[in-house]
Amino acid sequence: MSQANLSETLFKPRFKHPETSTLVRRFNTGAQQPIQSALSGNHVDHWYRLINRLMWIWRGVTPQEILDVQARIVMSDAERTDPELYDTVVGYRGGNWIFEWAKQAMDWQQKAGQEENLLVSGRHWLHAANLYSIAAYPHIKGDELAEQAQVLAYRAYEEAAQRLPGKLRELEFSIPGAAPITGFLHMPPGDGPFPTVLMCGGLDALQTDYYNLYENYFAPLGIAMLTVDMPSIGFSSKCKLTQDTSLLHQYVLQHLANVPWVDHTRVAAFGFRFGANIAVRLGYLESQRLKAVACLGPVVHGLLVDPLHQGGCRRCILTFWLRGWGCMTLPTTRCALSLTAIP
Repeated sequence: MSQANLSETLFKPRFKHPETSTLVRRFNTGAQQPIQSALSGNHVDHWYRLINRLMWIWRGVTPQEILDVQARIVMSDAERTDPELYDTVVGYRGGNWIFEWAKQAMDWQQKAGQEENLLVSGRHWLHAANLYSIAAYPHIKGDELAEQAQVLAYRAYEEAAQRLPGKLRELEFSIPGAAPITGFLHMPPGDGPFPTVLMCGGLDALQTDYYNLYENYFAPLGIAMLTVDMPSIGFSSKCKLTQDTSLLHQYVLQHLANVPWVDHTRVAAFGFRFGANIAVRLGYLESQRLKAVACLGPVVHGLLVDPLHQGGCRRCILTFWLRGWGCMTLPTTRCALSLTAIP
């Protein structure tokens, strides 16, 4: 099936899909605290999602492009599940968050197909992948339209990798009790095996969101980067997030000795936001397999152990956390127990 046909098939107009903000239907959180974070995004009035402009710009989306898409969402007069929140338009149509960002991605996908220069075409494909990922943001398990956008993000990313410098290999890892998962091994020029960084990302991101980190920081040093999706997200959507948060990444780490392009004696874990919890756990549980652990913007310990801190979280954050744990209409106290059981 061609890329264009895949897009048309996945995104026929539909109006019966649950709107993202309704996927967790019961909250008793009290007053929600404003968020201003360079890494997680900012709480902006009248938006359900955190608006993470800085990270999106870092990934290559221009400020003007972000504002253009937001403007189309704001100006829509379509039905919303919450009239006070712009990004809660029901159904896949104009004004819907996923629709507008996917439409923007398709424009870049079309440019990529028309571009004769392979490198420029690769950049366009990568840009489309980033936009599809934003369309699926915050990557909540069970959000059907978002999951379809993820499919397009992966396809665009694979197209980009064929045209950009270096090599990308898809690796499959068997996970006991769950379906196999797919990871992307990004390799710099050369023969290898390469020292490798295992990326442990956030719960609101796909593994395709970290290409700039690899290209700007790891590849120039001859370091490979291995990414896998977090439990309950993307290729790891069938792996439930549990209190043993590092289980999935631990299985991946244990199998790196069987990957010929990876120097399994020189592996580091890099944790970003919630993934920092995973990286630190791996540092304790698999110290013999890791040479280093680094964390950026780790989740504050109090958020994992104090229900009062959890109660002050933004609704969007609670949604993708609780859906990851399989909480849908459960009492808040039970979900809080799931969170506080994390070591």
